[in-house]
Parts: sequence; C-alpha cells; structure tokens
Amino acid sequence: MLNPGLKWWVDRDEFLSVLSQADTHRTAGRPRQAIYHYQGAIQLYRGPLFEDDLAGDWYLSEQRHLAGLYLHALESLGEIYFDLGELASAACSGQLALTNDPCCEPVHRLLMRCYTAQNKQQLVTRQYRLCVDALRDELGVSPGAETLRLFRDLTSASP
Repeated sequence: MLNPGLKWWVDRDEFLSVLSQADTHRTAGRPRQAIYHYQGAIQLYRGPLFEDDLAGDWYLSEQRHLAGLYLHALESLGEIYFDLGELASAACSGQLALTNDPCCEPVHRLLMRCYTAQNKQQLVTRQYRLCVDALRDELGVSPGAETLRLFRDLTSASP
C-alpha cells in the first residue's frame, strides 16, 4: 500500500484528467483548447500498462481500457484538425493511431477523407486497401457498411 501521507503523481491519473479536459473542451466547441489537452494526453501515454510484466494478467482490462482511450485521443485530435482544415496534422494523428490499432475503421475513414480533401485520390484507394487488409488479416472480417459507403462515395466519378 502506498503511504497516504506522501504526495504521489501517477501518470495514469494525469492522463485520465487531461483527456477528460480535452473531451470537455471539444464538447464545448473550443477546438484549440481541446487540441492542447489531447496533445498533452497523447504525450503522457507511454505504451501499454505493465508491458514488461509477462507473468501477470490482473491488469489486462485496465491495459485495454487505457489503450482505447489513447486511440480515442488520437482519433479525436485527427477529427478536430480535419474540421479546422489542418489536413496534414489530421493525417499525422490518423497514421499514429493506425500504428497502435491498424483495424480502427473510423481512423481509416478519416484518412480517406483527408486524402480526398487534398485531391490525392490514389491515396484514398490505398488507404481503403490497407483497411481491408488489416481487418482481414487481424480479425478475419471485411470493412463495415459505413467504410464501404464512404469509399464508394469518395471514388465514384462526379457527374
């Protein structure tokens, strides 16, 4: 048990606090403040909880929870950047998210939208293929209807 008489700083608690602040700013329509806090949360996350402990499994649910929140921070940051028209920053956030979870369909969709906005149609198709391959290889599934619909909308010829 930790000595309650001492002041402790726990990166997990700080991560959760900063992420909560980011979500609050985003909901309140303050994108710049949300960006600042999402970036802070992302910097606090240093990888899976207890990643060197191969003997235990008591922490696995918390490990998954924190990893999911980290992915949420990256995805949210990318969406805000996209909404602000900062497409390169949005794409960077998306790419970083996919290094942590290559099967995250919302991030693949974000990147496809970024590439379309940058008139990089060949990258839209490439990103869709990366999504299809990751989902098939990792999970044995196909992209969802929303991803397929977006891909078709973005790649269909305009009248």
